[in-house]
Amino acid sequence: MIEHAWLREIAADIAYTPSYMAEELPISQAIEAAQQFVEVFDTLDTSVVQKTFRVLEDALRDGTEQEKDAAATGFLESVLSAWDRGFDLESIWQHVGPESREYCIAWNEFTGVPTPEWMRSIDVGSG
Repeated sequence: MIEHAWLREIAADIAYTPSYMAEELPISQAIEAAQQFVEVFDTLDTSVVQKTFRVLEDALRDGTEQEKDAAATGFLESVLSAWDRGFDLESIWQHVGPESREYCIAWNEFTGVPTPEWMRSIDVGSG
């Protein structure tokens, strides 16, 4: 069973089902969901991408601490990791909300990853 409502809301859209290993672990579920999102991204309608990051933003802004941790540590860090391996994060950045962008930039700074100018632009991220 998927633990958090925000993750349940996007799971069907990205064809995500938790593995046996992640069944009871919300952060692991978010990691797997992000990996699935990246894997199927090229097949997703723009509305699904927008919904994914809107729901994620809502969790970061209004969720419980556990939901915020799963959204940030699980989903966002996994998407950033995929970017390190070649995923085109810039193509979806316009859909990433302000709390999510702030987290991603802070994570880059914490890990020593240079943050490109397009990530810092205030013109993107309207969702």
